[in-house]
Amino acid sequence: MSKVIILATFLSILSCTSDGRHGDAARSVGNYLLESALTGSLFTSGNNGHPNIVRVGESLKSKLKELTPTLSRDCTSKLIENSDEKASHLLLLVCNAHPVIGLRLKYDGDYNAFHILGYWSSGLPALGRIV
Repeated sequence: MSKVIILATFLSILSCTSDGRHGDAARSVGNYLLESALTGSLFTSGNNGHPNIVRVGESLKSKLKELTPTLSRDCTSKLIENSDEKASHLLLLVCNAHPVIGLRLKYDGDYNAFHILGYWSSGLPALGRIV
């Protein structure tokens, strides 16, 4: 029984360490999406130009293009509390202290990058949930 407790404790510590290490990479994904949406480079054919992203889907590109008028150089990405069992990270793209779009990311160690599982732009959480 004590071996099970030790193993559970080790795995818990390991998962916390992994989230911390990948948190900066997750934020860099958000910042890349903001920057490339502002410059228009995200919308060029075949551009998946960030090493921490496996693929940017056409639906997300389309949504970011639609939101481009609300984006500015003052926008940033913020991690929020994650209660999603399938996503490793939840990220908000925030402009002028207002959430614009949320992203569900899942880290893939085989690619050393994130899959973008989905996004949402309505019902965004209050900024008080930022971690």
